[in-house]
Amino acid sequence: MKAETPSPDSREARAARLAAFRSELSSGEAQLLEAARRAAAAQLTASGAPERTTQAAIGAMSVSDELRRYHLEVVPAPQAIACHAGCSWCCHMKVSLTAPELFALVEYLENSVSELARERIKARAAELSQDPRIFSSDAKIEARIPCALLSDQGACLVYPARPLACRGYNSLDAEACRQALDDDGQVIEWNEPLVRESAAVALGFLAGIEDAGLAAELLELTSGLHIALSEPNALQRWLAGEPVFEAALAER
Repeated sequence: MKAETPSPDSREARAARLAAFRSELSSGEAQLLEAARRAAAAQLTASGAPERTTQAAIGAMSVSDELRRYHLEVVPAPQAIACHAGCSWCCHMKVSLTAPELFALVEYLENSVSELARERIKARAAELSQDPRIFSSDAKIEARIPCALLSDQGACLVYPARPLACRGYNSLDAEACRQALDDDGQVIEWNEPLVRESAAVALGFLAGIEDAGLAAELLELTSGLHIALSEPNALQRWLAGEPVFEAALAER
C-alpha cells in the first residue's frame, strides 16, 4: 500500500519529518499541532500521572474524532470515504502508536471487552509478537497478517480506543485497498485534509510527550500490546523512565 500517514519511527526521523511537515502546514494545521502538543504536555506533567497518561491519549483521540465528524458531516468531500464496518483491508498494515495511546487501549480492553475476547487478543498478540514481519509494513501486508484486535468478522474490538494512526487513515475506494494487499504499487486515494489534520494532531501529541520529559517513541502495536498485557505495572514503569517497551520500538 502506498498510502501511509506520516509516522516517524525514531528520534532523528521524527525531528526530520516534523520539520518537513511543519514547513508545509496551513495555519489551521499548525494550530492543531500546537494545541495537541500543549494539551498533552500539560496533562502528562500534572499530578496523578498514571491516570492522566490515559486521559491525555483520550483527549487527542477525541480531537481526531471531531476532525473526522467535521469532514464527514460539515464539509464532506465530493467523493465519500469508503470505510465501513467490516472493511478491514487496512488492518493488515503495520500500526505505530505512542505508549499513552497503548495504555488507553489496554484500559478499554480491561473495562469494555469481554474476558473471552481479552484472552483471545492476549494470546494472539503474544503469538504475533514473535513474528518479525509485524515490524515491516511491506512484510506484514504481504503475509496478510491481520491486527490482533480484529474479530473473526473483521471488526475492531477496541474501535472507540483505536490508535490515532487508525483514526486518521481513510480511503475513497475499498476495492483499491483490497487490491493493494497483492499489489504494492496500488495507490490508495484518500480524503487528504482529514489525513493531514489527523497527522498534525498525532505529531503534536508525540511532541507533547517529549515536552513532558517522557519517552516520545513510537511502538509497533502488536508487540507493544503484548508487553502491556503481560508485564506487571507497565504504565508505572514507563512513567519512571524504564525502557519497558524496548522490544516493541517501531524502528528496529
